[in-house]
Amino acid sequence: MKIQLSNNKSTELLYADLVVDTSGSASLTSTWLEKAKITVPQEKLDIGLTYVSQKFKLPENPKRDWKIKLIYPNPPQEKVGGTISKVEGDQYIVTIIGYLNTISGKEIIKREDGFLELTRTLPKQDIYHELLNATPLNKPSIYRVPQIKWKRIDKVKGFPNGLLLMGDTICRIDPVFGQGMSIAVLEALALRSILQEQRVSMQQAITSYHKKVARIIAPIWKMVITEVFRYPAITGKKPPELNIQQWYAKQIYLLSIEKRDVYDSFIKVMNLVEPITFLMKPKIISSVLKRILVK
Repeated sequence: MKIQLSNNKSTELLYADLVVDTSGSASLTSTWLEKAKITVPQEKLDIGLTYVSQKFKLPENPKRDWKIKLIYPNPPQEKVGGTISKVEGDQYIVTIIGYLNTISGKEIIKREDGFLELTRTLPKQDIYHELLNATPLNKPSIYRVPQIKWKRIDKVKGFPNGLLLMGDTICRIDPVFGQGMSIAVLEALALRSILQEQRVSMQQAITSYHKKVARIIAPIWKMVITEVFRYPAITGKKPPELNIQQWYAKQIYLLSIEKRDVYDSFIKVMNLVEPITFLMKPKIISSVLKRILVK
């Protein structure tokens, strides 16, 4: 494959058997493919997600027995959630998230107590109370994720020889679930496996990789959009089994509060240590049915 690198002074051509694009969701590969009239099918949802983060020093509290607290919104009524996490140097990072453009970045920056007031909008006041006497260590940082997007490279006909995509370059998942880097690791392991066992041409290996990555992403994408579609204002292609998936996911979530084994299984699936079918073991299904019958 031929790559053209340009700056203000010169242009250089590089030749390679394999080019791996890991430059993320803003990758210029998509623009380049469009100019080459190569159509890339996409699945995308407009989620209007805003992240606001700030670092704090908390006053000493011997009763503080946690390292991280997570407050997740209960859709569709609640759109704002947040976390407070202990990091190095005995400091804490607080991140507030809001779906559907709920959070106004301008208001947070304009007011001195803008971030603190934002934490008051959370469904629970735990983080707000922790910050009442805290010392800010930096200014709030704002990051926006307007869309989640999955570029179906596996369905592209006539994809350029020698080009391989990984990470957010293929699929930008909802970062609230913290799965982006785990997906990238699974993709890297898939690539290693294919290259180590390579008995075909490089281009056939690349095609095989993109198809394998699609199989990795598919269940994770379905898991994420199951939750995102709890907001009626979010539109897009909905799987026919969405209502059943949302009902079962809700039961698992509620059951995980009551049963440690269900919680452990739930966390393993969310962190991609186990496949989603791990939550459909007979024992867990039985616990779900018993919970329904009792209540």
